[in-house]
Amino acid sequence: MYSSLQKLIKYITYWLTAANGKGHGIHSPFVFQFVTDILNDNRFFYAFETLEAIKSQQQEFRKYNQLLFKIVNYYQPKTGLCIDESTNNTINYLAAGNSNSQIFYKENNLSQEKNNVENYQQLYLENVFLVDDLSLMKTHQYDLVYINTNNNNNNELENYFQILVPYLTAQSIVIINHIHLGKQFEVTWNNIQHHPSVTLSIDLFQLGLVFFRPENKVPQHFTIRF
Repeated sequence: MYSSLQKLIKYITYWLTAANGKGHGIHSPFVFQFVTDILNDNRFFYAFETLEAIKSQQQEFRKYNQLLFKIVNYYQPKTGLCIDESTNNTINYLAAGNSNSQIFYKENNLSQEKNNVENYQQLYLENVFLVDDLSLMKTHQYDLVYINTNNNNNNELENYFQILVPYLTAQSIVIINHIHLGKQFEVTWNNIQHHPSVTLSIDLFQLGLVFFRPENKVPQHFTIRF
């Protein structure tokens, strides 16, 4: 993983070179709409106060959890998958963004799984379903996938992506956390960006989003300030 100084330099470089966070100069209509309607949506949604009462959330990740909520709220995915090894309560934001969705949740940390179960029960989220092995992950098509392996095992991240590609649609969104946490994370992110099925990617420094939209005949990759 990068040192604190290396991460700071990486972030400064990102901030200085990324496309304008207001959408100016972005020539993709889809990405322009994503920036203006989601990234620049400054509303404090009804659910945030309740979600942020969960004490285990890391405060520095709050804006990204709120963004994930807004993505789900905007695109209204019917079926989602969350693979998360953090303590950021991301699963709760994904589930709350669309109460009519089914969000399948895989957690490799049993103690964290127990904590998260208690949290979404406390929040009365009834659309979260635990899966404990890869075979159960292969029983659905997913409109949205969030992956946070939260460690240096980038083979795991790439393996998850490769496994899930057949279960994605042209309208699916895959969101990956920690794409610039270290050199190997960046190599894996680059490999995913250039997977034959990916037609569009957005780099928000902390998060990377990939899309499979058929209207993009030539793959496009955007880095946007957030």
